[in-house]
Amino acid sequence: MRINPAVVAIVGRPNVGKSTLFNRLIRSKKAIVDSTPGVTRDRNYGDVSWQGNRFRLIDTGGIGYPADSSMLNSIRKQAESAISEADLILFLCDGKQGLLWEDREVARLLLKTRKNTLLVVNKIDDLAGNEICLVEPLLADFYKLGMGEPIPISAAHGLNVDTLLDKILTLILSYQPGYEKEGIREIVPISVAIVGKPNVGKSSILNAILGQERVIVDNLPGTTRDAIDTLFEKGDNDASLTQFLFIDTAGIRKKNKVTESLEYYSVLKAIKSIERASVVLLVIDAIEKISTQDKKIVAYMEKTGCAGIIIVNKWDLVLAKRQASVKPALLMDEYKEYIQDKIPYLSHFPIMFTSTLTKEGINRLLSLIEKVSKEHKKWVSTSTLNAVIKLVYSQRKPPSSKGKGLKIYYATQVKTSPPTFLLFVNHPTAISTSYMKYLQNRIRAELKLSATPIQIKLRQRPR
Repeated sequence: MRINPAVVAIVGRPNVGKSTLFNRLIRSKKAIVDSTPGVTRDRNYGDVSWQGNRFRLIDTGGIGYPADSSMLNSIRKQAESAISEADLILFLCDGKQGLLWEDREVARLLLKTRKNTLLVVNKIDDLAGNEICLVEPLLADFYKLGMGEPIPISAAHGLNVDTLLDKILTLILSYQPGYEKEGIREIVPISVAIVGKPNVGKSSILNAILGQERVIVDNLPGTTRDAIDTLFEKGDNDASLTQFLFIDTAGIRKKNKVTESLEYYSVLKAIKSIERASVVLLVIDAIEKISTQDKKIVAYMEKTGCAGIIIVNKWDLVLAKRQASVKPALLMDEYKEYIQDKIPYLSHFPIMFTSTLTKEGINRLLSLIEKVSKEHKKWVSTSTLNAVIKLVYSQRKPPSSKGKGLKIYYATQVKTSPPTFLLFVNHPTAISTSYMKYLQNRIRAELKLSATPIQIKLRQRPR
């Protein structure tokens, strides 16, 4: 039996402190916080644990009025989707600015949904010292919204947040009792970061996988600023269920092109997303050349040891320009050779050709992610590993270095993600870079680890 945790959405007009409260509740600086209204544009997910219970929290973009631009419209749609998904709404207002007409418009929208809603008034810093009598005049206007008693908090300083969490938990347990029972099977999702330069189609690929407009897509580079988490399930029942945690990131630009402070933090979030992902999808534009930035992203993927898939997106544009006599498969082979020539050290990363317009490659992508993730977490028995080491060593023995010949006595796997093997040898410094690369390639081939990096560590065997 598996019961999904309750979902709580934070909703309000721009710049009332939604992302600050989100970060406070999930105890992590996951959402970008800035005084510029509209920083949060998509839905951002996080998990909250309180008094032994868990619930899922959604941070949303500010609902702005009038929604006379395509971006404001998109942000509003994302917030409305979060409202539809949520079991409980936290309607956040700004106590310093007081009740504004935009708050009334958001309240009307929420009242129509008939969802359980807590009215939360943020930036009440006078809560320090429990001087509630000083706070009540600031809350008086908010009773006019007809949404019950406002809960005063200071998200920035954590004041009265524990009271808010208690009220959230009380409401959750009232309609979903025992939703966090012992014995419920916990499924660990495959974390998948989608990275690449701006405007290569990262968000479009995610939307194509999900079958809905989960992430805002705009033809202006830099639309995605936060690293947005999306939990996606594949399978009809618990036995066959696989969960994917997709992390859609901001486009990674060259340092000399990162001028705004917001964009600087967006790039930093993208890099951090690579570090916490087990599988990284590097999206490149089929009609553009491989850039130095693409190479740097691959190098960073290699450094962190994550598994990766190279996605050549917008392949339909290449096919539209091809000559009728050239088969698509030949074009793919030609492009793969081009990639291998430009980035020779990514030979173990599978390459997939996609088009979000024609849906080519999209349906096979989830299965490939599962395969790559499985290899990334693979554990090899000691006997199997030593048989492979013996085979590859016998087929090509290392050259002597400074009169010292390398001997491999024994091998064992010490960790996964990526598979890491420890080799006990006579002289660790006697191995050359070329022979280490030979060992990596042959071990990967013999153990059928074609889609994941592996790491080999050497240790001198005690005499």
